[in-house]
Amino acid sequence: MRTPLDLQGVPSRDTGITLKGSLGHGGRLGYRAMYGSGLEYANQGGGGDKLMAALTWFPSASVYIDLYADYEKQPGPTDRQTWQLFLGKKGEALRWGLQYSHQDRQDDPKLELASAFVVARLREDLSAIARIDRLLEPSPRGDRIAYLPFDPTARATMSLAGLEFQFTSTFRITPNVVWTTYDRNPDGVRPDDDLHLRVTFLLDLE
Repeated sequence: MRTPLDLQGVPSRDTGITLKGSLGHGGRLGYRAMYGSGLEYANQGGGGDKLMAALTWFPSASVYIDLYADYEKQPGPTDRQTWQLFLGKKGEALRWGLQYSHQDRQDDPKLELASAFVVARLREDLSAIARIDRLLEPSPRGDRIAYLPFDPTARATMSLAGLEFQFTSTFRITPNVVWTTYDRNPDGVRPDDDLHLRVTFLLDLE
């Protein structure tokens, strides 16, 4: 499953020059900064230069808090700014995360969402997964998402649940269901729910 921002058309990959390291002693506060070019799907490069920076705090060995911001130059008079807050915890049998993201697109409707996920290991070879994405504004270009579209006229809540079966160290199968519900749009109409039944295969050859 693509990350919440990646699903909404904000690429999760970047090309550029980066600096990263620790601030102070103990390694509990880290930083990263990057100068690169924004990427768009199916293209080598995006609209223009992109500046990215983040701070990560590790209160403990298994918990981290990440604050991220970027500025991307777009063709024409409008640019984009994004900031994101992520809180995560990773343990032997349970991992979870909370995320809030906001992107000001200037020429397009803004993108604002909150997301939560949890993965619980039930057995050595079986895990349960769940995720909820809440679009606090309608998906700006949701009707252009090929395999999991969103109605672009209304706020939405996407819920995902599934079971991950690990047959070998390199092969997994995950049957899952994705259910998207909508608020009423400005015209007072609630778009129909979307229900997707899927099976995801993962073969890791590394």
